Amino acid sequence: MKKTLLAALLATTILTPANADEINAQSKIDAVTVFPQGAKITRIVKTQVTHGEHTLILDDLPGDVDPQSIRVSSVSNGTLEIRSIDSNHVYVTSDAQLAGQRKDIETNIETLQDEIAAFNQQIQTLNYQRKLIQDSAIRPITVSQNNTETQSSTPDLGSLFDLVAQRLQKLDEQSLELKIKIRKTSQQINDLNIKLHELAPKQHVKLNVAVDFATEQNTQAEFFVKYRIQNAGWQPFYDARLKIGKKSETPDLELIRKAQIVQHTSEYWENVALTLSTTRSTGATSAPELHPTEFTPPHVQPMYKTKRYSSNELRDELSSLQSEDAQGKIAESPEAVAEKEVAQAFTAGFQAAYKITGRYTVDNQGTAKKVKISAENLSASLSVHEAPALDLNAYLTANFTPTGSNPLLPGRVMLFRDNIYMGQGYVPLIASGEEHELGFGIDDQVKITRSEGKRKTGESGILTTEYVEENSWITKVKNLHDREMNIKIYDRMPFAVNENIEVSMMKNMTRPTHKEIDNKRGIYGWEYDLKSGEEKTIKFGYRITHPQS
Repeated sequence: MKKTLLAALLATTILTPANADEINAQSKIDAVTVFPQGAKITRIVKTQVTHGEHTLILDDLPGDVDPQSIRVSSVSNGTLEIRSIDSNHVYVTSDAQLAGQRKDIETNIETLQDEIAAFNQQIQTLNYQRKLIQDSAIRPITVSQNNTETQSSTPDLGSLFDLVAQRLQKLDEQSLELKIKIRKTSQQINDLNIKLHELAPKQHVKLNVAVDFATEQNTQAEFFVKYRIQNAGWQPFYDARLKIGKKSETPDLELIRKAQIVQHTSEYWENVALTLSTTRSTGATSAPELHPTEFTPPHVQPMYKTKRYSSNELRDELSSLQSEDAQGKIAESPEAVAEKEVAQAFTAGFQAAYKITGRYTVDNQGTAKKVKISAENLSASLSVHEAPALDLNAYLTANFTPTGSNPLLPGRVMLFRDNIYMGQGYVPLIASGEEHELGFGIDDQVKITRSEGKRKTGESGILTTEYVEENSWITKVKNLHDREMNIKIYDRMPFAVNENIEVSMMKNMTRPTHKEIDNKRGIYGWEYDLKSGEEKTIKFGYRITHPQS
């Protein structure tokens, strides 16, 4: 078995050897490698070839394929040499199969239009009859007796008017019935026109590929056609299932990696082998080049002074300002430019590939196909986090360290605690061996209360007067679990950037175990391991002083 691979740039016209035999073959999508943006398609063509030169014609590739990405390789029982690969776009109109349907619809529309014309003619006839009756009713009515005309009596006129009214009512009913028929028939014509528009000839683009090759003997050959296509991608997401267990059991975290695949291409992926790659082939391939940057001190606005302008000076000044504004001489400050540059952030890519077990079908209508990548059981350490200044609930948190060679990619996490859905979270890019924590909702087995302690505002000092403000709180936390729990309480104290303002911790307060958590000024933490039923009291307060204004 010998495998030959040729990667060639593609031409825009098909050039084939003069004596080459053409082989028209249908290809089938066998495998798809999906990237975060885009996908690589692998089609297979199997054919029996004879000794000599041949041209394999593939006319079933979609038109949105990147022609320069096409690569063809082959496997055969003998020697097979691929010499060139040519491609060109062909505009195809799908008309022949739908022509009969369109003809039938057009015939039905003509028939219905003739019916409407007949209905309108009947309505005109009824209107003419109505006019004759109305004209007859308003003329003086006389009756001839012995060659003498006498006017009809009142009873005779009453009977005549009743007869006219009955006849007009019948004409109105017939006219209304015909109008209803016209409305329904018009609706049928409208529906048929919509269907006819849907069946109108549509022109789409296909890509024809010609592969010139030669073989020295008759053989069974298998060709692999690979190309890239856009409008497809995948995103990772996870299921995190925390099992706390009994007191004697170690908490367990099952982390299930999944992927959501969506494609809007012109191809239908049916029963294909899927591979998910983290390669971002549509992004930058090298680091950006830095250019020298000149520092310009911030412009200091001068103090405004009153100045008298003559008419000529005022005109010149306004002209100068308009010229500077038009030429864009008023540039942004370095701080504003820097803020725009950091407005977007891109995750540095770790490249990995996940081959999904089995075969799958992914339609091209945007339906999300969800597949499982892997699952791993990790040991988790539990802790309870509390921020009583904002929320009096305690939140259960699990710390874990991913194992394996591949990192966790950024994505949403479905959180389950003892098989109960707790909500959604998010994980950033986490390398293997890097510790991370996930919150699993409110923990009712930890009770927390917060009450206001000493509060004071006023002035102090004899020679110089200072404004003083003191605030303090008392927080109590109790572990109601049947096991020892790690408890972390967070609180905050304001900080001042003015050197005349002093903020300090009050005396006789509980000393925090952590300061400036995550490099955040004024954020303090108290961490304790509380046994079952144990309670801890935390006193926290601060004092603010500054000169009296």
